[in-house]
Amino acid sequence: MEALGSVLRTEAVLTTLTQDVVKSSKIEGENLNRNQLRSSIARRLGTDIGALPSADRHIEGVVEMMLDATQKGDFDISAWLRWFLECLDRSIAGAERSLASILHQAAF
Repeated sequence: MEALGSVLRTEAVLTTLTQDVVKSSKIEGENLNRNQLRSSIARRLGTDIGALPSADRHIEGVVEMMLDATQKGDFDISAWLRWFLECLDRSIAGAERSLASILHQAAF
């Protein structure tokens, strides 16, 4: 990530978080609007990404929960948390593949 410029780094973070929320939600049986998710995450990160649709309250809540879960270090290790972290690990592996593509584009 340090090798990327500011714009590409921001895009990588935004793409990764969006994919994490989409994949986590699919596990729960929800199919969330990717554009609304991306818009909500970008807004919370203070990133201007243009004219994407505003997110509804449900998506705002999901994004808030996801961002809270990835910043706080005082977790109670439970079976659910272990499951969630395993899902997150798989999402990160997918994000790494996406980042490899972004790095390839940047090198080009």
